[in-house]
Amino acid sequence: MTPSDIPWGYSRTDRKSAAATQNTEDFRLAATLDIARHFTCLLRESDFIAAEGKYRSDDVVRVEPFDEPAWLCCGKEAVRKRDERWREGHIVHTCLIEGPYLNGEQFLVRLRMEVTSKATGNRRLIDKICLYAVAHGKIVAETHYYRKD
Repeated sequence: MTPSDIPWGYSRTDRKSAAATQNTEDFRLAATLDIARHFTCLLRESDFIAAEGKYRSDDVVRVEPFDEPAWLCCGKEAVRKRDERWREGHIVHTCLIEGPYLNGEQFLVRLRMEVTSKATGNRRLIDKICLYAVAHGKIVAETHYYRKD
C-alpha cells in the first residue's frame, strides 16, 4: 500500500493526529457534559451560589437582552453582584429547571420561575433559556433569552 492508496490522501501520521484530535474533542465534550449535569443539579437543588461559584470562570461574560448597560456583566465578581442584587430584590415562589441540553462545548438550561418583586409586590412568571459556553472546565460565557408574551 502506498500513500496514494490511502483515502483522501491521509498518511498514517495524519490518521494518528486525527485520532488524537478526536480523543481531545471527546474529552472536552465529556467534561462539558459533566459540568452541565452537575451545574444543573445544583440549580435544581436551589444552590445557585454553589453552582455559580464552582463553575464560573474569573473572566466570565454574561449578556442579557436589556437596554441597560448593567445587563452586560464582565467578570465573575460583577456577575455575582448582579445575581445578588436580583436575589435580594425578589422572592422566588417556584423554580423549574429543564436540561441540560448539550451542543459541543455549550449547553442550555431552561428556568421557569414564579417571582414577586419586593419593590413593587408584582408577581410574575419568568421563562428563560440560558446558554452557557465552557472552556478549560469553567463557564466562560452566558447568554440569557427571555420569553416575552
